[in-house]
Amino acid sequence: MAPFTATTFNLRYDRGQDGWFDAAHPRRDRALAVIHAAAPHLLGVQEALAPQLADLEAALPHHRRVGVGRGDGVARGEHCALFIDERRFFLCESGTFWLSVTPDEPGTTWPPARLPRICTWARVHDAVADRPLLLLNSHWDHEAPAARLASARQLHAWRPADAAAVIMGDFNAAPWSAPVRLLRAGGLRDALAAHRPLLHPALATFHAWTGRRLGPRIDYLLHTPHLRALAARVDRSRPGGWPSDHYPLHATLAWA
Repeated sequence: MAPFTATTFNLRYDRGQDGWFDAAHPRRDRALAVIHAAAPHLLGVQEALAPQLADLEAALPHHRRVGVGRGDGVARGEHCALFIDERRFFLCESGTFWLSVTPDEPGTTWPPARLPRICTWARVHDAVADRPLLLLNSHWDHEAPAARLASARQLHAWRPADAAAVIMGDFNAAPWSAPVRLLRAGGLRDALAAHRPLLHPALATFHAWTGRRLGPRIDYLLHTPHLRALAARVDRSRPGGWPSDHYPLHATLAWA
């Protein structure tokens, strides 16, 4: 049965000086080059603003985008958008919930976090395998450990235990942290850990524009035992400059 590819990528939101639309050296072109080279069937992005998403939609004509802005539940603020290749997967339903005690209320968060955080989800059907798959893409708080742990508990409780799933995102948490350990104890497998069992905790996915290879690993591609990871890697490509302050993470997955 044909495998499929998945990518998670914190794009770093555009705020002018980060150069997404820079005329001479657009960060946009670097990010799109990395994504095109990976050719993911499933792409989850974090920190994406509406103009950045418009660029991705134009560059990925076969992909369907789902997800809303965390500020108002429409377009305002950062998105945790999913891009789904409709040549392989049919979108059945999708939505976004807030990581908070009121998950249906836009702009809310777990205390003591200052900023709203979200999870975008989609139920898709694999046309090749004729099997359903649940996708979740999230970005957790960067300051409050208690909010991250509450977010992990919320995702664990929301995900049906028997559903085949891929969970991706920027969790702002190390592999040995309580939130990540909670997800793995709930049956999720770490695609990168399966291929780099000794090095994976130290492989940086956040490099702060420095290009460092060892350091904070805070980005994840997790999956349920319904799937197995055939390959996984941190992508350190630099096509003319860094596309983001995070490295994207790619995995090739197959049905178990």
